[in-house]
Amino acid sequence: MYRCVVAAIAGFLSVLPVLALAQVPHLTSLRAENVGQSIVLTWEVAREPVQGQYIVERSLDGTQWKAIGNIPAFFENRAETYQTVHRITSAFRYFRLRWQQAGTDADRAPVLRTCYVDLNAANLFVRATPNPASQQLSLHYTLDADKPILLRVFDQVGQEVWTQHLPSGEAGVYDVDVEFNSFQRGIYLLVFTQVDQNLNLTETRIEY
Repeated sequence: MYRCVVAAIAGFLSVLPVLALAQVPHLTSLRAENVGQSIVLTWEVAREPVQGQYIVERSLDGTQWKAIGNIPAFFENRAETYQTVHRITSAFRYFRLRWQQAGTDADRAPVLRTCYVDLNAANLFVRATPNPASQQLSLHYTLDADKPILLRVFDQVGQEVWTQHLPSGEAGVYDVDVEFNSFQRGIYLLVFTQVDQNLNLTETRIEY
């Protein structure tokens, strides 16, 4: 299951704005499909007027994006189809394409289109207090589906130091206390994983 929404193309201030927009590929479709343990991203273009590359980005929530690949354009002035495969490691539900014209700055590359994919993953919203943590850390979280959730705690060097299955019998709001008095002082990463899909839903850093 997937659905795609068209995102506005960022225009640049220019004395020739029409010419600037004309340098963007004519993207006709973008779709993301959940296939096994991978996301297959496919897009089609009618033409590519100039040389450049597509920047593929992903996001957990549709607001904070991370680039995961750069795909050079064929630039043969004809209809083309592109496809990339991305292994599922976390619940990245949103994907988008940006266009970087040759010789331009990637930071200013306009967004062509954004796509959403259904991963059969729960939505999990977590608040951890206090931070910095005291002897006890309180987790307040909201779960929108009956999914098994595992909390894993990693230290500053990436070593897993503690795990706990969290209450998650049904959709709802939960409060859980985590004892930190046996931990050494430092920065810890809390990772919340949906066990049945082996998907990392969200994470938060805690100072102790």
